[in-house]
Amino acid sequence: MRTIARRVLKFGLFLLALSPALFTLRLVAKYGVDIPYADEWTLAPFLVKAHMHELAFSDFFAQHNEHRSVFPKLLLVAFTHLSGGNVRVQMLFSVLLSGLTSLNLWLILRRTLPLALEKRLLLLTLLNLILFSPVQAENWTWGFQFALFLINFLLTTGVLIATSELSIRKKFAICFVIALIGTFTFGNGFVLWGTTFPLALVSRQRESLKRRLVWLAAWGAACVAAIAIYFIHYVRPAHHPSIAASSNPLDYFLYVVTFLGAHLSQAAPTESIVLPVTAGSFLLIIYLAAMGFAFFRGTPLLLKQVTPWLGIGGFAIASAFLAVLTRIGFGVNQGLDSRYTTFSLCLSVGVIGLVSIMRETLRSTRGAGGEFKPFYLRLETAFLTAFLVAIFVSWSWGVESIKSIERKRLWGKGALLLGNVLNVGMVYETHLGGWAPDVLKYANMEDSIGLLHPAMFKTTEVSRLPTVAATKTVVGYVENVTGSDGPCEVTGWAVLPRKRRVADCVVVACNTPGKEPIIFGVTDQVSDRPFVAEAYRRKELVRCGWTVHFQRPAVPRGEQTISAWALDARIGTFYELNSTQMLP
Repeated sequence: MRTIARRVLKFGLFLLALSPALFTLRLVAKYGVDIPYADEWTLAPFLVKAHMHELAFSDFFAQHNEHRSVFPKLLLVAFTHLSGGNVRVQMLFSVLLSGLTSLNLWLILRRTLPLALEKRLLLLTLLNLILFSPVQAENWTWGFQFALFLINFLLTTGVLIATSELSIRKKFAICFVIALIGTFTFGNGFVLWGTTFPLALVSRQRESLKRRLVWLAAWGAACVAAIAIYFIHYVRPAHHPSIAASSNPLDYFLYVVTFLGAHLSQAAPTESIVLPVTAGSFLLIIYLAAMGFAFFRGTPLLLKQVTPWLGIGGFAIASAFLAVLTRIGFGVNQGLDSRYTTFSLCLSVGVIGLVSIMRETLRSTRGAGGEFKPFYLRLETAFLTAFLVAIFVSWSWGVESIKSIERKRLWGKGALLLGNVLNVGMVYETHLGGWAPDVLKYANMEDSIGLLHPAMFKTTEVSRLPTVAATKTVVGYVENVTGSDGPCEVTGWAVLPRKRRVADCVVVACNTPGKEPIIFGVTDQVSDRPFVAEAYRRKELVRCGWTVHFQRPAVPRGEQTISAWALDARIGTFYELNSTQMLP
């Protein structure tokens, strides 16, 4: 009976450890939007070349922002071919990469912590709460950002290899490939040169000092060669600040600890830096204390145990220093960017491993704790509670951010689908990133080779668009039309059929007697309609109010009937709202 109970416990703990990954997978699958965003638009010419089978090595080596994204571009070509350009596949690949990273962490746990399976599963649960945190909202919902998750996978794979029992020669070869791929994946891939193979020289004490120095020199030469190749014809992006742009030393400290603590806070540059600075400072202190403890003790076994976790945490710290040198010109709060949390979370991962090892080391030391044991237990409980509260704060913020991103991306996508026939550039420029003329140009490139789903609309005539006429099932109303000889506006509310989400955007049309309705405007402002959320008992429908602003000359003179249509931008279908209004 006891055996059965233990098996049930193990299975329950396994599901608990798996739950953060499953939650985030569902989140990304539900709220990810199939539309390029920001820098992704600039990849359109590359994808057109791929479609025409005209790609050359220079296309892969060309800068993408400040990165040499050779390997992500190779994967992008494969994903585009297999999925027809659906960027949600890249988002799901990010979750897969995090799953593989989690597997690496599990193997490192098994190697460095001789604990019962149940305790290791609890530690893995804590690690996965960090690794799959929705605080990485921008990266989870931005297809090409899979490159950042690839870096974390490469890091943990490199750490796993460097601290394994393989020969030094094999470690060098495999870590070289890993660091090279990282360098030509994302900018801070450089850091892998310092956090992979060098760990082998720290943990492999049986090698003579002279031999280790020879291997280190060879590794350094390979690193310098890779970096030299990286900077061939490199051009600093014009919109980036100069290196080390601040003259205030305090700015550098605040940026670094903000960067390191962002994954345990609300990761938006508009938020307060108090929580991330506090969290980042504590994590940094604990990391340095654990490193000092390990080297002070100096036993080969302890060094072997802590080395992988020091490497993982060190990666986050090195990334923070690289970021502060290149980004401090944007201000301290820029360290709160959600995109950076995928790297900063590695410090928490490293600290969890280090603290667990220190705890077990002290417990195994004869007489450790003594009369101070209750104090240590209370201190440990307090820190764990604070850590879990911070995780809860970051998860809550991340979930809401992902939902908000879906709303904005669908709104921008709906406007962009009409970009060739309506002047609505301000809407998709705001919600899809990039300058409106460029976004439209790149969208047409991708549309020409079938990579936009649905395809862009070619007319404003309602009769020639995929529409569903008004039915008894209410999806919304035109509430009011205010007009003058100049500025006018139409307001109302709209949800999509089955009331699962608000309309992605609403288009308004003028119905001139004897002619087909012609669309002339798209939602440019949203507002709350609490009564709708109450009526349908779905709080997510509260922000279903819409407004379209326009100039009176945009529609024909004379009395016009104004109708409105809710657009489902995922499938490109318009649903007629249940009322009309007159524009004098």
